[in-house]
Amino acid sequence: MPCAMARSHSPREGRPKCQGRAGAGRGRLVHTWEGRGYLNEAVPFQLGRVSLRAMRTSLPCIAVVSLLLAGSQATAQTPEWIWTSAESGKSDSMWTCHTVEVTGQVKKATLSSSCDNHCNLFVDGKQVLESHDWSVRSEVDIKGNLAKGQHALAARCRNDGGPAGLWVELVIEYADGTTQTLVTDGSWLVTSEEGPGWLSLSGSREGWQAATSLGAMGVEPWGKPGTPPPPSTSVALAADQLELPAGFEAELLYSVPKDTQGSWVSVTFDPQGRLIACDQYGAIYRVDVPKWGEALKATDIEPLGVEVGSAHGLLHAFGYLYVVVAAGKGTGLYRVGDSDGDDAYDSVEFLMPLDGSGEHGPHGVVLSPDGEALYIVGGNHTAMPEAIERSHLTRAWAEDQLLPRMPDPRGHAVGRMAPGGWVCRVSPDGKQWDLVAAGMRNSYDIAFNPEGELFTYDSDMEWDVGLPWYKPTRILHLVSGADFGWRHGSGKWPAHSPDSLPSVVDVGLGSPTGIVFGTQTAFHGPYRRALFAADWAYGTIHAVHMEPQGASYGARLETFVSGKPFPVTDLSVGQDGALYVTTGGRRTQSGLYRIRSTREAADAPVAAVADGPRALRHTMERQHGLEVMSPYWTQLGSADRFIAHAARVSLEQTPLALWADRSLAEEDPAIALQALIALARVGSDEQRVKILERAAAMPFDSFDDGQLLGWLRLLGVSSARGGEVTRDAAGRLMPLIQPRFPSGNPELDRELCRVLSYLQAPALAALGVETLEDSEVPADQIHYAMCLSYLREGWTLHLRRRYFRWLDETAPALSGGKSLTKYIENIRAQAVESLPAELKHWPELLRKPKPAAGARVIEASTARFVRAWTQEDLADSLGRVTAEPRDLKRGALFFERATCAECHRFDGKGGSTGPDLTGASGRFSPHDLLESILSPSLEVSDQYQQTELLTTDGEVFVGRIEEQDESRLVLLTGVDYSESVEFQRDEIESLRPSPLSRMPTGLLDSLTEDAILDLLAYCLSK
Repeated sequence: MPCAMARSHSPREGRPKCQGRAGAGRGRLVHTWEGRGYLNEAVPFQLGRVSLRAMRTSLPCIAVVSLLLAGSQATAQTPEWIWTSAESGKSDSMWTCHTVEVTGQVKKATLSSSCDNHCNLFVDGKQVLESHDWSVRSEVDIKGNLAKGQHALAARCRNDGGPAGLWVELVIEYADGTTQTLVTDGSWLVTSEEGPGWLSLSGSREGWQAATSLGAMGVEPWGKPGTPPPPSTSVALAADQLELPAGFEAELLYSVPKDTQGSWVSVTFDPQGRLIACDQYGAIYRVDVPKWGEALKATDIEPLGVEVGSAHGLLHAFGYLYVVVAAGKGTGLYRVGDSDGDDAYDSVEFLMPLDGSGEHGPHGVVLSPDGEALYIVGGNHTAMPEAIERSHLTRAWAEDQLLPRMPDPRGHAVGRMAPGGWVCRVSPDGKQWDLVAAGMRNSYDIAFNPEGELFTYDSDMEWDVGLPWYKPTRILHLVSGADFGWRHGSGKWPAHSPDSLPSVVDVGLGSPTGIVFGTQTAFHGPYRRALFAADWAYGTIHAVHMEPQGASYGARLETFVSGKPFPVTDLSVGQDGALYVTTGGRRTQSGLYRIRSTREAADAPVAAVADGPRALRHTMERQHGLEVMSPYWTQLGSADRFIAHAARVSLEQTPLALWADRSLAEEDPAIALQALIALARVGSDEQRVKILERAAAMPFDSFDDGQLLGWLRLLGVSSARGGEVTRDAAGRLMPLIQPRFPSGNPELDRELCRVLSYLQAPALAALGVETLEDSEVPADQIHYAMCLSYLREGWTLHLRRRYFRWLDETAPALSGGKSLTKYIENIRAQAVESLPAELKHWPELLRKPKPAAGARVIEASTARFVRAWTQEDLADSLGRVTAEPRDLKRGALFFERATCAECHRFDGKGGSTGPDLTGASGRFSPHDLLESILSPSLEVSDQYQQTELLTTDGEVFVGRIEEQDESRLVLLTGVDYSESVEFQRDEIESLRPSPLSRMPTGLLDSLTEDAILDLLAYCLSK
């Protein structure tokens, strides 16, 4: 494997060219890598930027850093990689079935395999093993499946692109001491088309052919797959460790063996009352649920044995199991059926592809209240389905940014445009899709209350904590036509925007997952009407108690269940009226729990008859998406935001010629503001100019704060969508706005400052700097600083000194999410850009701010090698992390010594390029946390996953996308993403998520066992 060193570079130095010749074979891969390790047990080294060339370039591929290559000599008993053809990509799928002749009593039968990229292995039609990583040897003992006689060993395989291959080895140890070995080779029969009976020995083999042998195990490009990890000793949290309200009890039904059944993230029930659950990256399982207090047996659980999985959403309806696949090839909506009524699923239909994957991809699916359709929710990295026929949301969504938007400086969601996350109503056959609402960030699940109203628990962007656009996790009422204003970077709409809607209740920091109403439970008291909302990050299930509030709802929160670790993934109600809970996700330990009430059940909730505001809203919503005349003009002025919203959406979908002139002539300010916002959204640029003229003539002085916010938003939407503010118009608007700033109302002052900056009001320089210095709220200060960074008028040298003094001395001390510091750096860079030419190089203004003190870095030469620790080495000691007192101060020291603090924040301190470990005890057991440290690439969250960019000349760069458009892309690289590399679009061959974590292995190798236990205890102490 040739390799060459590539120097670290800054943006102005240009992109380095890697040296050396490409290796022979199918191409080359150039990987840029940084990390630490050991050349041997005694010599630590610092691995700088390295360029690696490897044989595999057809994506997907994996780059492996290796200091020692071992060869293997094929023998008669060495498995061979096989496929239908030697040509990569010629066949995406392969099926094979081989006879196993068992001649005696079996003592042990070890079945091993791996596949590039996915395979499911069956014995006599029952799935016994699966593999999703060609570099890892998957293994299972199938002794119980092999009685004396003939058996069918079958495999179903799928390739994601690039080299394709499968190897299988079966070693049978008999009771008499003899051994029998079966391996894949060219004698196996294979087919590229699934046919009836392929799983059995009696099935037709018409059209099958001899397999093509690609070489014995050890052949390139695969090499020799690694040995499987030791069996997990982790178990789910005991039920008696959960905290519940009085009158409830819980039981742990099943601690999922993650080595064989993965980590469960979605759950539903079939009509027979059996639970169906899915591994985040693997198969779907069916569980016969026992009565309360009875043990769940291994025989109660079976894989469905269908070629679909990795589901974030499951629903049994219309005689089928609907599956929303969120990972791997073919993400989208599937329908799984039982064609012959033998209670075994045997058909899979791909109803609709959805362009998105992972933790921000397509998610939950539920049944509509009328029982006639599905509702499906997608995250903000999931493209809008192409099949949408009717849109309740006006097809006029846009970014609506008055000032230039700052993308997330750490590259999250850059280029993801409006309208963000969405929810659709879908016909049972998956052909008709109606867009209901959008603008969520990343809602994992949805649920209907007894009245048929739809809700979700939307996620926050925790990197934005402390910034003016941060929105906490929140419960949203997903009414028809709503846009909840998610936009990437600094562009998120404030909750008070009149063209958006507020939350039912804000929850706070968290990672929302499954939700369900208690309607079908046998719970007592108010819990039967509550919404149960799961938070994965903090190990909590909230009970959300709602009350009608106008045309929508208000709510109060109660912690219903909590535990450490208790990473809740999904919720479902069983036929017994109990709440079933799964934990797991990101390959952590999964558990299946059941919670029931010990008191008399409350009466089943009866859907309240919609009257008053809610009935009026429903009447207007029935017109959404139908393009008919709206008779609800006066409702535009309603003080109930949900009524005014429904009226505006209805108006926007009315033929424009019927109401455009009326909106410009409307005298009632409340009605006029909503009507003009509607016109700004769907009208022409010429009409937007008229809107600005009309706005300048409105009775501004008589507006209350709410009307003034609407008026400012009207200016913003009109201007952002092409309405040009002329010099004369700006001259008329500025005298109206300036006297109101500052007002003392934080929401209003932010918008006043934004508009004054856009208008380049000279008075803002003095007013803004004074307000910036006087404010005691950091998020408000940052907002004022950002608005001032675009201002070019009205400055004096004294004002500039004060402004830059705040940026250089006060701002670096502000605390918050991981992106806060870099946003402030970008605000400062924009302020420098706005300086006049004569000041661009004035040292007093351009001095660099002092960076905040970072974590202490331990030099490699001081890190004494102790041991190359493995999970197995420490398995027996992990109980001591929580069972006995640990030295947390010592653990904090090792948090720095192991360089954790360089990348990870804990309790408000540390780096920001890795996950925040505060609250880790709510989602990680000691076993899971240790596994994530020892094997960091085993699970890489979407939020921290880097992008692998392949250039047209064969180079690969790895980093985070900072910005991109149709012509160019900027990639952030380096340890702290401080370097950037720019590419033209025609230089880019392909982009894909990198399978490798930025976190190096071996970080614990300089620590003793006790030190590691103290470190784990420290990380799990919050």
